[in-house]
Order: sequence, then structure tokens, then C-alpha cells
Amino acid sequence: MFLRITAVVSLLWALLLIPGQSIYLVGERATPLHAALGNGLGIASVVFAFMFWRAAADPPRERTTVYGAMLLLAFKIANDLYELLSLLKGPEAFPSMLDLIASLALLVGMLQALPSTLAAGRSEQKASATE
Repeated sequence: MFLRITAVVSLLWALLLIPGQSIYLVGERATPLHAALGNGLGIASVVFAFMFWRAAADPPRERTTVYGAMLLLAFKIANDLYELLSLLKGPEAFPSMLDLIASLALLVGMLQALPSTLAAGRSEQKASATE
């Protein structure tokens, strides 16, 4: 479930970042560099969304993708904290605050679900080994 939510959040970020004049750039005109970086990050977010959605169908088998999702969320949390504490002020900080809250909630949910996910994978391996 948390992988599917992470996929949807990644897709939402892609929709915010890919258009030429990004909604994320509050009150600023995007330079060609901003547009290029936003497009690249948006495309990467679409790929992440696809990977997470596919991995949600069978998380024990897709453990590497689950670990990758958790790492991505941890890095996003660290980046959002840096942005909020050092770079952004006022209304510019709002999208980073929302991303921080969503990423932290998803990471905690994945960490809580991880033992049962791994246990389900081990029980499937034992069942297939006994057959």
C-alpha cells in the first residue's frame, strides 16, 4: 500500500515539474536551466512512480525496489530539511514542507511494514522449497 502511495506522490511531483512554467517556482520566471532541471526531475519521478507501482504487486520479491523507495524517501527528507532550514522562506517553503511531511509519513509506514513484508517473502521461499 505504501509503495502505491509513494508512486502516486512521485507522479504528482512529475506533473508539477514537467510543464515549462512550473507551479513549483512561486512567483519566479523559470530560466532555461530551471526548466531543464525540472523536466529531468519530472521524468525521473515518472520512472520512480512506475517502478514503485510495479513493486507494490509483490513487495517480497521486489525487495531491492522497496529498499530503493525507502532510500529515496530518506534523501528527500534530508533535502527538504536543508531547504527549509537554509534556503527557503515564506511561501516558497510550503511545497517543501508538504513534501517533507508526506515523505516522512511514507518512510515510517514502509519501515513499520518492512518486517511483515520480509517475513511473507521468507514463508513463500520455504513453501516453494518444500514442494
